[in-house]
Amino acid sequence: MGEVSASALSSLPVQSNPAYAVKAALDKLQSSISRSEKALAPSFMKRLLGGVSRDNARAVVAASLEDTRVIRSVMSEARIVAIHTDAKALLGSVDRVVKAIDQWRETALEFDSAVYGSDDRLLQRTRKLATLCTDLRNPAAGLV
Repeated sequence: MGEVSASALSSLPVQSNPAYAVKAALDKLQSSISRSEKALAPSFMKRLLGGVSRDNARAVVAASLEDTRVIRSVMSEARIVAIHTDAKALLGSVDRVVKAIDQWRETALEFDSAVYGSDDRLLQRTRKLATLCTDLRNPAAGLV
């Protein structure tokens, strides 16, 4: 299947197939977070050519904030379904992602408010969240 857009995330079949909804939300979260990481830490050539703008990074982070708001709502619905169906593994994964999203959102709001040093903290949180998404999407990759 292809990538799910942020507006289509709200219409995912969370009740009937929560695992698919979580997978689609993780895919969208991964793409959104990678866009933020590229805006916060541009490549050497982009920095050399002067294509780095703090306003551009704020705009990309604001778009990612909106995406994470929708993703968090999907994850919350999946958490409720996981509680009712006793899916412990899904519940633990969703809790980890929701906690990481909340921490990322707090740091992104600090970055949007131009708090000193928040860009470095946001970049670290972004990389941690990207690692978490990668680990949850491919859990057996670290075992080989």
